[in-house]
Amino acid sequence: MKKKIFITIGIISGLLILFFSSVKIYGLYVDRTLTYHNTDLTSYFSGPVLSGLSYVPESEPPEINALSAIVIDECTGKILYEKEPDRPIPPASITKIAAMYTAMEELKKQGIPLDQSYEIPEEAWAANLDRRASKVYMGEGQRITIRQLLQAMACPSGNDAAIALAIILAGSENNFCRLMNKHMKELNLSDTFFCDTSGLSSGNISTARDLAILSKTYINKYPENLKEFHSLKEFKYPVARNLYPYPDSDKEIPGVTQSFSCTNTLLKTLSGCDGLKTGYIDESGYNLSLTCERNGSRFISVTLGGSGNTTLEGTRNRAKDGTEIMEWAFTNFRTLQAEPANPYPVKLWGAPLKYGTRVLLSEKYKPQLTVPAEASEIQREIELPEFIQAPVKAGTEVGMVIYRSEDNILGEIPLTVKEDIPQGSWFKRFIDYMAK
Repeated sequence: MKKKIFITIGIISGLLILFFSSVKIYGLYVDRTLTYHNTDLTSYFSGPVLSGLSYVPESEPPEINALSAIVIDECTGKILYEKEPDRPIPPASITKIAAMYTAMEELKKQGIPLDQSYEIPEEAWAANLDRRASKVYMGEGQRITIRQLLQAMACPSGNDAAIALAIILAGSENNFCRLMNKHMKELNLSDTFFCDTSGLSSGNISTARDLAILSKTYINKYPENLKEFHSLKEFKYPVARNLYPYPDSDKEIPGVTQSFSCTNTLLKTLSGCDGLKTGYIDESGYNLSLTCERNGSRFISVTLGGSGNTTLEGTRNRAKDGTEIMEWAFTNFRTLQAEPANPYPVKLWGAPLKYGTRVLLSEKYKPQLTVPAEASEIQREIELPEFIQAPVKAGTEVGMVIYRSEDNILGEIPLTVKEDIPQGSWFKRFIDYMAK
């Protein structure tokens, strides 16, 4: 008789456990609020590529001459300003950012050092280029390093350098364009396509939004390129090492060497400017992908389709747009890199004994926030579930950290479980259920 009673109790207990363990109990949140003051710049953001601000800046942005524009926080990906950012426009020589990004990826893949030298391909001789193309006048009998090619592309926007780099790394410009488009597809830049490496063709197409993502990705992966290539105010070519025989020297060649100024005039006039790339063809107007860094904040702006009846007027309009939108951005915003929240313990039910009775939840990524420039107090609000029921997979989002400044929500970061937690035995689940 006693045996039958124990069997009956066991069956009933098992059925109860199966029933309650199948009930969905995630999302039962309670508010827990913490207030803290933090301006420590120590961590790194890995959140969405681009996203909108959840608050309105205090001052209106300036009027932009360009047809299309976008301004982003390079660190957080927050969009500070946009004007028809998805309008397709030929990027002109901003194309060279895509070419340089592709080159850096291929150099890494092929194990080619920057100071490896090559004979200049005939297709890249300046004498064989379209008369409209910007050039550093590379020619027959010259050798050049990968480093010099990248400098020539970034500073004076040499189309001959872009063609030479493409042929050296991929065998032909067409092959290199296929690589460029492959890399753009990997970055999910669905509105971008290239048919040459220099930007001269109106068949190249992109948008301000795509070019901002490309510029952000390029700077993130190759930050040294800003100093090495894009902030150069001058490029000299050729020097002695570009000619046969190949001497180990960078001395100028009297009467032959030319000095080319950077096409980005804001390097000399805009505080913190260290890149990135200008562009112009008749079909696109005056374009600019611009970046500036001040006091730990770096912003990127892209302006496309700037107008001008003359080269001088168009260049001035482009510089005016870039200057005014950057000054507005730095006046209204700054980047705050906050310490991540400490892991938060939450009750754990139905897991094996070795996992204990608590699970620690951590922020999915470390917080970097775009905050109003004058913000002084940051509040952190924590939303936690009352408990978590095993099994649960690593990476499951079961809570939220909300960052605020006064009435502005600055960012929301999910709290996640950091390891797989399996389901415990039926007896352990029954004990945990009874303990509730």
